[in-house]
Amino acid sequence: MYSREEWDDIYKVHMNDAPWMSKICAEGHIAFLDKFLLDVKGKRLLDYGCGNGLIAYHYFLRGAIVELADISDSLVEWLKKKYEKDGIKVFQAATPQDIDDDNGLYDIIIANSLFHHVQPDLWTSFLKGFAALLNPDGLLLLSGWDETDDIAKVRVAPYTKRVTWPITNIDENIKNVRHFKIVDEQVHGVGLPGFFDKNKMFKYYILKKKKNEVLY
Repeated sequence: MYSREEWDDIYKVHMNDAPWMSKICAEGHIAFLDKFLLDVKGKRLLDYGCGNGLIAYHYFLRGAIVELADISDSLVEWLKKKYEKDGIKVFQAATPQDIDDDNGLYDIIIANSLFHHVQPDLWTSFLKGFAALLNPDGLLLLSGWDETDDIAKVRVAPYTKRVTWPITNIDENIKNVRHFKIVDEQVHGVGLPGFFDKNKMFKYYILKKKKNEVLY
């Protein structure tokens, strides 16, 4: 997993030109997520690893109560300047366990383009952390590189030069965690302009928290 310092270094240089910070990229993910987030009015939504926040802001405009979290201090400060005037809470968190749930649980958590940056031996911990933050029947929408994408084949992201992990096998972690049932899983292409010459293939999992599962 990239460290807090590594992400800070990336955003200090590439806040405005990183491919995943583009409007086109956000719109590509929204086109998929909208299929499962039809009614968000009044629901608490956390976007964890939120990038430029455009995905969550789309749902804010549709009536969701939105909070943004990211590991990078540089990005968090940028997001505060951009969104706090709208009453959107922004905070720093390196893992889901860093998020204070004293203010209540979430109905929706988006962890978009996150898990391919997290080494597989931490996937279970992240999934448990998200489960602890969700209301019963709450949704976790996560995505990462699919194994068919060319980045997944070489295991090194060409933009950041860091190791990445395709998330195709995360379904085993989901089953072992037991807190979630898989509502849907699909592969969807998303454009990342200015650097990549074609759509990147993301694997999406739509998970619903089980009502009666005891957290451990």
